[in-house]
Amino acid sequence: MKLKFLIYFLIAYWVSESGELLGQARKYSYQRLTEDEGLAQNFVYGLIQDDRGFLWAGTGTGLSRYDGFEIKNFTVKDGLSGDFVTAVFRTTSGGLLFGHNQGGISAFDGMEFRSLLPDTLDTRIVSITEDENQNIWLATQSKGIILIDRKSAGITFLLPEILRDQVINLVYAKGGLLWVGTQEGIFFFRIKGTALTPIDFNLLPAYVEVTSISPHKSNSSLCWVGTAFHGIYLLESVAQQNNVILKRKIDLPEFSNDIVHSIDQDVDGDLWVGTRQQGIYHLNIGRDGKSIFKVNDFNKTTGFPVTSVNTLIVDRQGQIWASTMGDGLIKIYKEFFRYFPFAEKYGIENVRYIVESLSGFLIATDKGLLEITFHAQSDEYEVRLINRFKSESILSLYTDSKKDIWVGTENNGVFILPAGTKDIERVHISPEGDPLKVRLFEEDQKGNMWISVMAQGVYVLDANKKLVDHLTTADRFIHNDIFAIKSDSKGNMWFGTYGAGLAMMDSKKNLQLFSKDETIKAKDINDIDEDAEGNIWIATEGEGFFKYSDSKFTQVGSAENLVTPFIKGIQYDPQGRIWYSYRKGLGYFDLESEKKRHFTKQDGLVSGEAYSSVIMVDSKANKWFCNDYGVTLFENDTVGNFRSKLETYLTGIRIFFKDYPSRLQGGISPGRPMLGNFPALTLTHEENHITFDFAAIDLNRNGKIYYRHLLQEYDVEWTPPSTANSLTYTNLDPGEYVLKLQATDDLGAWVDPITEYSFSITPPYWKRTWFYFLQIVSLLSLFLITYFIGKKGISTKRYVLRLMLFSSFFITLEYVENFVDPLVFNIFGGAPIFRFFLNFILALLLLPVESLITHWLMDVEINKQLSEHNEATELATAPEVPATMEEKQEEIKTSLPSPK
Repeated sequence: MKLKFLIYFLIAYWVSESGELLGQARKYSYQRLTEDEGLAQNFVYGLIQDDRGFLWAGTGTGLSRYDGFEIKNFTVKDGLSGDFVTAVFRTTSGGLLFGHNQGGISAFDGMEFRSLLPDTLDTRIVSITEDENQNIWLATQSKGIILIDRKSAGITFLLPEILRDQVINLVYAKGGLLWVGTQEGIFFFRIKGTALTPIDFNLLPAYVEVTSISPHKSNSSLCWVGTAFHGIYLLESVAQQNNVILKRKIDLPEFSNDIVHSIDQDVDGDLWVGTRQQGIYHLNIGRDGKSIFKVNDFNKTTGFPVTSVNTLIVDRQGQIWASTMGDGLIKIYKEFFRYFPFAEKYGIENVRYIVESLSGFLIATDKGLLEITFHAQSDEYEVRLINRFKSESILSLYTDSKKDIWVGTENNGVFILPAGTKDIERVHISPEGDPLKVRLFEEDQKGNMWISVMAQGVYVLDANKKLVDHLTTADRFIHNDIFAIKSDSKGNMWFGTYGAGLAMMDSKKNLQLFSKDETIKAKDINDIDEDAEGNIWIATEGEGFFKYSDSKFTQVGSAENLVTPFIKGIQYDPQGRIWYSYRKGLGYFDLESEKKRHFTKQDGLVSGEAYSSVIMVDSKANKWFCNDYGVTLFENDTVGNFRSKLETYLTGIRIFFKDYPSRLQGGISPGRPMLGNFPALTLTHEENHITFDFAAIDLNRNGKIYYRHLLQEYDVEWTPPSTANSLTYTNLDPGEYVLKLQATDDLGAWVDPITEYSFSITPPYWKRTWFYFLQIVSLLSLFLITYFIGKKGISTKRYVLRLMLFSSFFITLEYVENFVDPLVFNIFGGAPIFRFFLNFILALLLLPVESLITHWLMDVEINKQLSEHNEATELATAPEVPATMEEKQEEIKTSLPSPK
């Protein structure tokens, strides 16, 4: 300790001799979810994030699910065994298990909840774990262990003698062993089928209460074990020897009077510890993975609304979530930005440039040169004023390929700070004499330095710092005031101006004027950069930003899809993003997803701060922005290389606004995998009023999520974007349908995955093939029956023919009604007007049809008898004079029965 103190003293003394010092520590903020935001209860006992990204919180009055934008609650009405949820667990297959206050067990497979054990055991489920065979082990507070077999879903109750009269806190399966933490220590059991054989390792002091166990994030054989009042232990499971050994102990003063309820590790290897009385501790683990460099506490004394923590987890994006006793859910996260304000302390009014040096970062200001150094162990920055340029107005800075720093001053010319030395070298760039107001430096591939000087064009110095060229409008150069210079990987030099636009000079000194040729419409260029693929990116004043690739310009960022088209700085990030700055905010364009993200006041930027500046990306991919009064640092680990795709999930289906069961076959077993979406449903024609609920999950996204949808065979095109996460279709016709859903957080880029869900609506029986076939068979049968009956008397013929025609009328009109009703529904509003007209027409047809049938039958009979009479007349040999035709017809008519 004395040696460390001496080192700090010497550093402070050296800094005081070199200039004034200003510290800057890592800052954290929080988000709070309580009953006011929709949480079921502020007393939260269990917390887990599922494979889809939902955050699940078990409370005393139900289960809450959070998708980053809204909370939905579930109770016994939704299938849970009980409302009091005391333990939550995610299986390796992705399914969720929940333990309840009276011993009940519930499961969720992504679609619905099922009860595996009723909530009647009269003891609390305190912990759930899964062994290597995917069998589930549950710890009850006072009645031992529950085993659920993965294959058979059989439930076995176990109470080893050593656990009798023990209060169990947790259970954990690892390496063929079952670890059981109790109020009197930790017990180990060898697992063999349903038998538990105790093993005594004597790793912890006697009667030390074990309250939490968490796996090490980077070494699967290690586990962190939290205790009551005795700190944290690191244990190692040696699978080959079926043994557990003690590796180390963390016994900080902060833990001597408190209970460790939960432990987790972030991506940096730091420990986050939730306690019973003192909130959350952040243990900044040293780069050796062992030493604890710093401890940060998060509780009400430090401005964070948390006291007693039950469960603490690090989500997939590295943010810390804690379930608390009475304070709801708390998210603690690193702030996106660190601020280095210089105005009040140093009187600085204009910060112009920032570059990275071997020892830190140099900042050019109107009041001299500042240096920022970073302490890797503590994640803290320190700022000091370099006395060698005290009160000097610095216009520009540049780090060349040798790591030398070029400094352009307003009144004293150009200097070089050689890397690794304290020397200062003066550079004369103009035979006309200094000083020249240097706006920019840029080194080409040959080591030449291109220097933009205000109103005097561009000077070119060779590797020996000798002037080799001076480009001005007198030599037909684009402009004498160059605002942007970039040397690309192909040996070209790019120049941006105000008014004259963009130009490019190749290795043969041929100058191409893109704006003059109207190849690019922008006239005012602020910044130029190149990405890893050799594409050139151009920031403009009023036209957004452009991409130059394959000899073509593409306006990637335009006024329609940017917060503002006035882009000051643009810079490629090695992680595949193009960062850009504008007056009121910052943003990036992701080259992989083709989405843009904007950071504004809502994300923590200071209100009214001007970011119209160039951007510097340092060796750790952090982004530095100059502004009116200081420097803003965007730390890369707040976004890192994590690219979350907005998967859209169906969360519910309702028929006539009532929840529709998914009708899954079979029960839910612990080994059943989490289903990604609802199974395809087959609905009846009466279930044609359907509501779909859906959500895209992003727990750590400010701003809005927009959705669009398209129902194939119904919608012609995608619907307009909306933030609503439910939709309803009414009066759907029978058929096969595919619903497509898509979400985005950038309205200019619909590139996130499309979720498809298929369902069908069956037609009514009268529209089915078998029914049509039955009608055809019936009609044919009717005709056949009519044919055979037609051989009988004329009265029977008349009756059968009348019946056949009237039946055909009824069938035909019924078919027309069913076909036309949907077409005229919107016209008549559902009133049976069309059906009335058809019935009226049927009534009008009855009398004419009856008359036609009668006369037609009579004519047929007359013709038949006339034919028989003629045949008989021809064969007759009697001398009688035959009757006339009229007389014969009258005779036949009088012999026929009169129509009824």
